[in-house]
Amino acid sequence: ENVIAKELIASGKYGDLISINEVRTCRYPGPVSPKWLMNKAVSGGGILYNFGAHTLDMVKYITGSKVVSVQCGVSLHEEGTENAASGMLKLENGVSVTFNLMGNCDVNRYEITLYLSKGEIRISA
Repeated sequence: ENVIAKELIASGKYGDLISINEVRTCRYPGPVSPKWLMNKAVSGGGILYNFGAHTLDMVKYITGSKVVSVQCGVSLHEEGTENAASGMLKLENGVSVTFNLMGNCDVNRYEITLYLSKGEIRISA
């Protein structure tokens, strides 16, 4: 999906990329997650550290641009790592990225919307 989205953006058919919004919801940690997943000393962090890395990978791949500023808020899980995070990234090329990573619900959802000046591209898994 990301390869196709990148090709569509590069084609210019739908105009310039303006912003990206990602929503990812699930139960985090999941019922079969290893116990160490929420131990910050072992895992490094929670949902932002784990899923957020994939958000950054996707943004970098699709846009080819660097992140120049970040604003983020998190909710902490009882073990001390985050299980929910929302934020905004500003890219060097002017594109804004918003994301919501919610690990405190039972609904599994993964959607990316790329807003362009002449349309939008939606990726859903």
